[in-house]
Amino acid sequence: MAVKGAVKEGKEMSEKYVTHPHAAPREVMAPDPELRPLLVALLTLNLLRGLAPSQAFSIETHNATVFEGDADVQFGYRVVQMRSNDSSWLVVSAPLAGNGTGALYRCSYHAETCQPIPLPDTPLVSLGLALASDEISGSRVIACGPRLQQRCEENVYLQGLCYVWGGWESPPRVLRPAGQECISGVDVAILYDDSLSIQPNDFTLMKQFIGKLLRALAGPRVQIAVVQFSSHINHVFTFADYVAKGLEAVEQDLMAFPHLKGNTHTPSAILFTVKQTFAPEHGARSHAKKLLIVLTDGQSTDTGNFFPQAIQAANNMGLVRYAIGVGKAFSTSEARQELLTIASRAENVFQVGSFSALSTIQEQLREKIFAIEGAGPTDPPLARMPGSDSPSRCLGVLGWGTPLPGRLGPIPHPGVWE
Repeated sequence: MAVKGAVKEGKEMSEKYVTHPHAAPREVMAPDPELRPLLVALLTLNLLRGLAPSQAFSIETHNATVFEGDADVQFGYRVVQMRSNDSSWLVVSAPLAGNGTGALYRCSYHAETCQPIPLPDTPLVSLGLALASDEISGSRVIACGPRLQQRCEENVYLQGLCYVWGGWESPPRVLRPAGQECISGVDVAILYDDSLSIQPNDFTLMKQFIGKLLRALAGPRVQIAVVQFSSHINHVFTFADYVAKGLEAVEQDLMAFPHLKGNTHTPSAILFTVKQTFAPEHGARSHAKKLLIVLTDGQSTDTGNFFPQAIQAANNMGLVRYAIGVGKAFSTSEARQELLTIASRAENVFQVGSFSALSTIQEQLREKIFAIEGAGPTDPPLARMPGSDSPSRCLGVLGWGTPLPGRLGPIPHPGVWE
């Protein structure tokens, strides 16, 4: 039902219809005659000025170009535009192609087809999970995969691999992570002074301390070697002996090793340990953290000044060094400086007044050793890396700025990009 109403103001106005079936008739107010000239003037001014400029753009929705691919390999997961040889291309990723290797396609707007982009020999990295282009020229594209595997014993760590194209005429530039280091456990060498100045009773106390230290440091990821030094230097047991014989057997070897006496050739002993004890043929592991504990009761009596050479060799190996000085011989500043030279840092120097006091530093020494990253007796393997290559990191290195807009996640219907 329609209710008709009319309003007359000076003259009859056009009729108005209210179509609500229950609505009552109402008056429709005509514009105030005094405001009519102002409204006409505003309308005329807008017409004279014309339409305001627009920043909008339109998207063709009826005749869209459709590129189709395999949905199972996530074709269309990432999409960017690229210019090469005066032509515009759409670069499309399929990160699950090739059983997880990943693939890229260049799609032509004119031909309305996609072709696979040739790739170097690529591991299973899911290439194309990240994709970006140079926003300034649009002539370069970077594609990354974050699943490059690095094995560190039983653990697997993931990092990134990226390719950069500057056109289709030449192979891409490869960006790989560098400086990877797999740390698994710790190899500890204990170097003890066997010189004539050590009394028989003190010699026994020293070996008992080393035996307790062996048990305190023992663990599934720890290897230990013990070296005796005086005028001559000998292995009491090597890392290989420790693994082959076991803790109890090598501890018995230590207690049975004789007191050879002689002079205190400390730097020569450090060189021997670096070159011989930490050699692979004696069971040292390339991926383990390397520690050296030097226990002595006096300053070196080496005839030559071998400390610079010894310390440089130890530093080149990355050897973490601890120095333990026993007795009154280290009461002078010169003697204390020698301990600082032996140790890799001042915090790694220990001083005790007698061999019977060695037990007071055992727990402190153990805690310092296991505070080192990856050096705990049961710590899992650790892969320490400078950071996975990602588009944001690589774009910063390449100076590209912000990548062009693109879809930032899986598309609702993988396999089609419009």
